[in-house]
Amino acid sequence: MPNVDPIQHQIQTNAIWSWSQLLPMENILLFFDDEKSCSFMRTLYQEISCQSLPLSKCFHSTYHRPYMNCVFDLAQRNIKTAILVFVNGDIILHNSVPHAISFVNTHFREFFLIGCRRDYVISRTLDYSDPANTLRDALNNSRINSTADIDFIAFKTDTPIYMAPFLVGVYRWDNWLLSEMLLRTNITVIDVTQSTFIIHQKLKELDGQKPLHHSSRIGAVYNDELTKNISGTDYKVGFINNAPQILSGDCQKSQCELKDNLLQSEVILLKQRANAQKYIAVLAINRGQMPLVWNWVSVFTFVYM
Repeated sequence: MPNVDPIQHQIQTNAIWSWSQLLPMENILLFFDDEKSCSFMRTLYQEISCQSLPLSKCFHSTYHRPYMNCVFDLAQRNIKTAILVFVNGDIILHNSVPHAISFVNTHFREFFLIGCRRDYVISRTLDYSDPANTLRDALNNSRINSTADIDFIAFKTDTPIYMAPFLVGVYRWDNWLLSEMLLRTNITVIDVTQSTFIIHQKLKELDGQKPLHHSSRIGAVYNDELTKNISGTDYKVGFINNAPQILSGDCQKSQCELKDNLLQSEVILLKQRANAQKYIAVLAINRGQMPLVWNWVSVFTFVYM
């Protein structure tokens, strides 16, 4: 950003407009690869906050992509609000988002919010120059995306969040971070998909064009190896549908509520309880054999606990 492609530039303009409807411009912090981009954005939005990432500290020398930990560190040092929200530059946020955050904030001292994005296809042949009209159309013509892709994160600024040196713009970092929150912290993770509209402006592919798979993007191998070196395969539980709490309903009308996620993967429970010092025995039994099983469990407990 700024993008030389007119439609990409409009996508980014729509995103910034939506954020500016939810909070003051000075509370929006943009990150860019270079200072020239920041300077250009300040000519468009005089009050907006902007950070260019230091080339010597924040960029991988081979892949020439910035590090996610630099982005997180700079955001937490420069943010002026009590709550920090991370979104990609092509995400439109609806006013349901701050109402959901406010509701959760009144119930929890610490929290980590995530939500599925809703894909809204952008055509190169249509006009999207009216952001408000684009948002209205997107509310009726968008579809919830996979629970694997996390384009929205919100937490309190003083929450101790550790981000490893992943590369920006490629996969794994989001699933790794969520798995860390689920398995290695006591911070409440909440899925706000059912109470918010997080709109991803997805540019329609040209005829015959196939989307580039995540694993084929520049730096994807680096992120994949870093993930597995840090925590093995734990990242595989870092999906939005594994959040232990779900926020549903319309918070703006005071009609939202929190509920337990009864479909959370049992793998999370096992990983939370089992480690190098303790383990869990999972027993598969047939109907009618409960008396025998309970007798076996009693012996097992006496001998091994």
